[in-house]
Amino acid sequence: MAPTPLELINDVTAEIFLRLPPDEPEHLFRASLVCKPWLRVISDPDFRRRYRAFHRTPPLLGFLQRRQVLEGSPAPRLTTTTAVPPLIPNPPFRDADALDCHHGRVLLRADAADAGDGDWCFMVWDPLTGEKHRLPEEDAVLIEWLRRACTHQRQPRRGAFTLRGANAIVRYNWTNNCISMINPPSQDVYYIALMEMENGALGFVCIEGSSLYLWSRKVSSEAAAEWVKCRVIKLEGLIHVADHDDDEALVVGSAEGVGIIFVTTGAGLFTLELKSGRVRKVDGPEIYFSILPYMSFYTPDHSTLPSLARTH
Repeated sequence: MAPTPLELINDVTAEIFLRLPPDEPEHLFRASLVCKPWLRVISDPDFRRRYRAFHRTPPLLGFLQRRQVLEGSPAPRLTTTTAVPPLIPNPPFRDADALDCHHGRVLLRADAADAGDGDWCFMVWDPLTGEKHRLPEEDAVLIEWLRRACTHQRQPRRGAFTLRGANAIVRYNWTNNCISMINPPSQDVYYIALMEMENGALGFVCIEGSSLYLWSRKVSSEAAAEWVKCRVIKLEGLIHVADHDDDEALVVGSAEGVGIIFVTTGAGLFTLELKSGRVRKVDGPEIYFSILPYMSFYTPDHSTLPSLARTH
């Protein structure tokens, strides 16, 4: 049976919406507010699946701050980096520590008083919907074991951690349940970021002097591995520093898949896009411990839109 004119219109409309860039989620949000037919197209589960498959890599929507202060670590807070409709900025717990972000979810070590038992627990939190789920006990034990093995861990990325004091990289193999050590390409830097390269290799980012260095871990046919310097970016005149002699730029995070590095100076927090060289200031000056990027597709549905969209 041939499709009706309304079905054809919806198909064409969906194809147009499918091509709206995911790093500008406000376009989909505004389109969903225009009329009920557009809202039905955008909130349809099949459209949301197609949108994710079409764009593949989720955009950077924001980040969680992990600041270092003398009074102790403040509660994590989600800060947006794009004109996304309001996210839930604070985890729904009295006390929480953000550990990592993946697939639009945040892994938290939370006060288990919210769950009614124990001293602590691990929770997965969705800042788009507010949903939270407690991890099974066996998963929580494994994560806590890794935390204790890597007491000074920072920047967990796909099974790789960095150790502050030892200036070493620790890689955990989930399949074989074993830990191995990797020497970094530079021994004299304190603030670094680990990231996955386009070819799947482990990447290492650091700043020495006034330049940012990007390294890639290359494995040869003989299974030997070495660090290869991929790129050097001069930061002078590119990222603003405070007006005093001892200010310097430091790497505090990276967003995998979109090639974005977080750099902090006395003037604030900046993002540096590796491909375009574009620099944006995304937050004010703080003493940042590390940045956890929050990456996800924003595709509106009925539950995330104001009542105006549902009645218009």
